Amino acid sequence: MTSPYDFQNVVAIKILVKREDKVLLIREPEFNDWMPNKLGLPGGKPLINETLRDTISRKAKSEIGFEIAVRGIVRIQNIIMPNYTAYHVILAADHLSGEIDTSNTESKDIAWYGLDEITKLNKDDFTEFYNDKIIKQYLQGELTPIPMSYVTFQDNRSDAIAGWMERSTKNS
Repeated sequence: MTSPYDFQNVVAIKILVKREDKVLLIREPEFNDWMPNKLGLPGGKPLINETLRDTISRKAKSEIGFEIAVRGIVRIQNIIMPNYTAYHVILAADHLSGEIDTSNTESKDIAWYGLDEITKLNKDDFTEFYNDKIIKQYLQGELTPIPMSYVTFQDNRSDAIAGWMERSTKNS
């Protein structure tokens, strides 16, 4: 019998980067397996053994190409798909310095979009169904970030935790 817990979970980081009154959107490249050629928030999936902070740093470098300051988490979007469950951790960030430079980014189509431009787009233009709504909320100041200090890190590969886990399974 298959366990009801035996299914794929997908976690992705999405970043709402704001500069003045605009938000940064990228057009997914043609080789992207999730919504190629659609507009979306920069971000992506963590690699194995990668912390949330490490994922943010790596994806900011590979998808944005300039310096940002993460303000915090504005939403965790739970998405139920036919064969898996996805969790998008959506972050608020501010542009710190630098300009768009696509010479080292995955997407070659990256641009700033204001509220008027977002309003003219429809659901079919975006990588996620919730994109237009959350971007509008963010640009209108309706989302309050939860500080990143609420995210903690535990490395279960440490000797102390590995020993604790081993002792716990022997005593079960």
